[in-house]
Amino acid sequence: MKIGFDAKRAFHNFRGLGHYSRNLIDGLNNSYDDLDLFLFSPESSSEITLSWAESLKRTEIIFPENYLSKKCSSLWRSLFLSSVLKKNELDIYHGLSHELPPGIKNKVRASVVTIHDLIFLRFPQFFPWVDRQVYLKKYKASCRRADLVVAICENTKSDLINLLGVPSEKIRVAYQSCHTLFEKIYSQVDLYKGLDRLNLPKNYFLQIGAIEENKNLLLSLRAFGKIQKEFPDLFFVVVGGNGNKDYKDKVNREIKNLNITNKVIFKSFIQNSDLPFLYQGAKSLIFPSFYEGFGIPIIESMVSGTPVITSKGGCFRESGGPHNLYIDPHSEDDLASAMLSLLTNEKLRLNITKKNSDFVKKFHWKNTSKVIRGIYQEVL
Repeated sequence: MKIGFDAKRAFHNFRGLGHYSRNLIDGLNNSYDDLDLFLFSPESSSEITLSWAESLKRTEIIFPENYLSKKCSSLWRSLFLSSVLKKNELDIYHGLSHELPPGIKNKVRASVVTIHDLIFLRFPQFFPWVDRQVYLKKYKASCRRADLVVAICENTKSDLINLLGVPSEKIRVAYQSCHTLFEKIYSQVDLYKGLDRLNLPKNYFLQIGAIEENKNLLLSLRAFGKIQKEFPDLFFVVVGGNGNKDYKDKVNREIKNLNITNKVIFKSFIQNSDLPFLYQGAKSLIFPSFYEGFGIPIIESMVSGTPVITSKGGCFRESGGPHNLYIDPHSEDDLASAMLSLLTNEKLRLNITKKNSDFVKKFHWKNTSKVIRGIYQEVL
């Protein structure tokens, strides 16, 4: 079976969409010997992603060839790519992040598109008007062109039906996985060595994600400000380099107002190989987003043996399961109470960790790859 992928995010994105793309491709590559994978992407100079792609079996990387396509990669993906696809005689083309090129139906046997979320419709205040119109047009067109639409959770499937009018019989739910590196659990000695190397404390809460309004970092800081005086050696670690400048300014002002400047540690970039140390050393992952498509950090944290405090509603209980702690994302008191529970009740932390280890197996790459493979077989 010859499968082509829109691999732009796999080569150029180091956040959720990039992780999703690489994990999905990795899972299929490691699970099945009868798949030939074709990765279509604007040219990349990233040594990390190029090394990743070259390590895959039976995989061909296809970058734009002519001058115009290289200079106008967005046009190559939207207008010229269909002709490139036809030359490779693909069985399936899978748009991994909301997009399928026009004319796709005449160029491959079947097409699939993954829709991660419709946050621009659920929370329009987080997006400029022009961006919302572009996204709406793009998502509708992709769902119309696709033979099957992959939703990354039941919550996204519901939004596709109710907000975009996609027929339910056209949608398949396929959960995400996380990288295998999170499966290695370090001894306390090795864990503390890793934290020391990263200049991190041994008593902290962790939040991972871009510094933008939807991620709700202000709530986390205010909740932390309520409890940190009782725990003088407690810190709050934030991993996330990108974000909204205005929101970053608000965050910095709030840190000063709360008088916790020396207690909040920002890490703009962490190597993937170091992330397991951050998760395993944390008291809990704090993930109080207003809305997410799925929330890969939730999965990474559970695989790492660390409890999660996340938001009620949306996809969060679907990805986080029945054992983590859920809070009102508008209530700093609610979050502070949950943080205190994990700080003062070690039995609760251990119980959540133990139960999470069973629940999170459903997201193992072997299981998620099997579901995706089944979707490909169905669409053909």
